Amino acid sequence: MKKIIVFFISAMFAVNVCACAPVPKEVQEEMNSYNVENNKEVTVDSSFKYIDVSEIESNAKIALEKQYKQFELANGISVNSPSEINTMKFRYLGNFESNYKKALSMFFTEQEIEAQDIKLSTDQTGSDLYSFWNEEDKMYGCVGDNGFIAMLKPNIFDISFSCNGRNVRIYHIDRGDDLSDLYMLDNGEYSVGEAVDHVNSWLQNEYKQLFPQYDYEVKTVIVREFQDHYLYEIAIEQSYNGVPLDCLTQYAEMDEKTNRMRMKYTNNSIKIQMSSFGEIGSFTNGYGFIEPVNAERIEQCISLESALELCERTFTDFKDITVSDIGIKYTLTPEYDYIGEESVDDNGNITIVTQSAFAAGVVLDSHPVWEFIIDVDPSEFLDEGEPNTYGDVQKYIYVDMVTGEIFFQLDVVLQGTGR
Repeated sequence: MKKIIVFFISAMFAVNVCACAPVPKEVQEEMNSYNVENNKEVTVDSSFKYIDVSEIESNAKIALEKQYKQFELANGISVNSPSEINTMKFRYLGNFESNYKKALSMFFTEQEIEAQDIKLSTDQTGSDLYSFWNEEDKMYGCVGDNGFIAMLKPNIFDISFSCNGRNVRIYHIDRGDDLSDLYMLDNGEYSVGEAVDHVNSWLQNEYKQLFPQYDYEVKTVIVREFQDHYLYEIAIEQSYNGVPLDCLTQYAEMDEKTNRMRMKYTNNSIKIQMSSFGEIGSFTNGYGFIEPVNAERIEQCISLESALELCERTFTDFKDITVSDIGIKYTLTPEYDYIGEESVDDNGNITIVTQSAFAAGVVLDSHPVWEFIIDVDPSEFLDEGEPNTYGDVQKYIYVDMVTGEIFFQLDVVLQGTGR
């Protein structure tokens, strides 16, 4: 069982670190064509137009109606207009594993829970976990001290958390996509909209009761081929007072003092798979649950108009680029982590501490940003005739709403199994 848990928690960090290996020559050349630095961060000295937070909606309408030389804006973009924007502090929960029965009861009956061989263990990062792995009945459940929850039901058990079936279509609920299309699941034909309604109801009546600090809503649904029917792969967005938490960014950087990798940006997301209507087949809330612990209200912010003009001046060689979506997000930056840090005891013995940036009690600094999403057409990353088994592949640019600092990902980062 311990081997399973190590995969879910420590392997996720390994993937993030690998993504930050030295940039290949061809990628450097591509990034140079954008007239920006390869470290993906740009601090630009510029004069910005600052507006009151209450003016965001009216200014956004003006900005969306303008024409831009370096890129186009997709039709129908609607910008979220929160009543307040803050600089935030979040913190991973501690000792949440003691709530394991309450968390597992969202997915399993009391009889199913009592029948499992649930064990308390500690993984290599020092996290305490209550978990079970029932291969005979094809069920899995795990609850960690930092609020991490994951589960598998029998109909999803064999594929775990990653279906490699062909990506049939992606529905962006927050963009107003038509959700009336019907797909055959293993217990009947149901529309995307019916699945969205079911999950949103579950989030409100079950998950939010456990974690009431946020609002939760389905953001995207990917329809995948699964066995002889289809499967809904559902991504959830969680928002604090109308501003969603970043669910995209994973970026590590070298700490100059320790010469070790540290997480610069991370994300917080919820993923669900549904192959039978009315039943959540798999669930994971990413790396755990972060609670808001401090909020300092911002009265004024950089206008959307100014942020778009900054992008136009900075990314000067865009060609045929369409910005697919625009929104306001909270980034997530661990204030400290212990990856690779050395601890020396009184006898001089050295221990490498492997507690991660997602460990219980770790604090995250958060800034509001303008988020610009660029959807990537499958033709950019698929060979001719190759089936698309990837996820919602996107590029993005963030502009800090207070400082104007830019962070971006303009490489094609593939999500899913692919070849």
